[in-house]
Amino acid sequence: MNKATCFDVTIDGGIAHISMNRPDKMNSMIRVFWKELPDIIKEIDKNSEARVIVLSGQGKHFSAGMDLSTFVPPKKSEVEVDPARQREVFYHEVLELQDAFTALEECRMPTIASIHGACVGGAIDMTAACDMRYCSENAFFKIAEVDIGIAADVGTLQRLPSLIPLAKLRELAFTGRKFDSAEAKSLGFVNEVFETEETLAKEVQKIAENIASKSPLVTRVIKKQINYARDHTVRDSLDFHAVWKKAEEKGWVFAARSIVLRTNTAENPTEKLFSGTNWPFLEAEIGLFLREEGIDHLIIDQPSVDKEEDGGALACHHAFWGPNPEESLHRTITELAYVPPTVADGPYALLLQVAPIENDAAPSRPLLYTLA
Repeated sequence: MNKATCFDVTIDGGIAHISMNRPDKMNSMIRVFWKELPDIIKEIDKNSEARVIVLSGQGKHFSAGMDLSTFVPPKKSEVEVDPARQREVFYHEVLELQDAFTALEECRMPTIASIHGACVGGAIDMTAACDMRYCSENAFFKIAEVDIGIAADVGTLQRLPSLIPLAKLRELAFTGRKFDSAEAKSLGFVNEVFETEETLAKEVQKIAENIASKSPLVTRVIKKQINYARDHTVRDSLDFHAVWKKAEEKGWVFAARSIVLRTNTAENPTEKLFSGTNWPFLEAEIGLFLREEGIDHLIIDQPSVDKEEDGGALACHHAFWGPNPEESLHRTITELAYVPPTVADGPYALLLQVAPIENDAAPSRPLLYTLA
């Protein structure tokens, strides 16, 4: 992992420690911070380098939030700039800032914020995206954006409603008043308060070690289920869980992180690899590929273990057709992309057969790709 400007990163025993390393600036968030954080998270996630992530800050304070001096608009030039284009640029800049903290929420492993001293402004946005928060008694919190004439725009107002009582959130956001560690715990924002920073570090390490001792496939499913339930109805969440339960009953685990599509629309079948951990992004990318190839139907093979015929190798078990490639893709990735536990120790890519609508030939057996 490349050396970062704003962070020190160590990985040991399945625990990734990401420590903000600008204590002289109260770990304020300069421009490069917003690029480095998601890059670090995604690299750890992509390479399965850890089973849990601990986020902390060096020095007297956890973080003073966004460094506004680095986001001051440039001086006006003599060249007139279209206001509509300026607003469009600003809109995408905000989305990039939001995505920096969403990376903590979307990565597969649990994330823990270890907080001491000040946790102000953007730091609350960041910690709200973590799965758990612990702090020392000297920690204090403040939704400070209202004091400078803006609304918190990178996650606080969107994530805190599911973490603390709504009326208290309104009070804290409207007034911008500071609240201490005891109030943070009473509100449910932090899991536990520890007397000293040293005790905080030791206890968070114990919790991280406990999580790291569990199956990473199981903790990944738990995180996925909880996040899904937060954003959906109970009925939808139960249906979503039933899909995963079906896999457990068959003795399979969800482990596919890459997909290979093969199309026979040309004389020579072509293959294309799609990889990553952000399924919505992958689905959109694959959907675009299907449209560009003029593919109307999608065939997807579900793997299963056939010990009698293949000695435990993967064999074709199910074929699914759908008139809408993107819709079919979403459903089949969710329901069918499983691998047997006999090969659950490495990265996998399942081969999804893609065929045009007029081709009703049975798909060939799925292949298992082991990626380097």
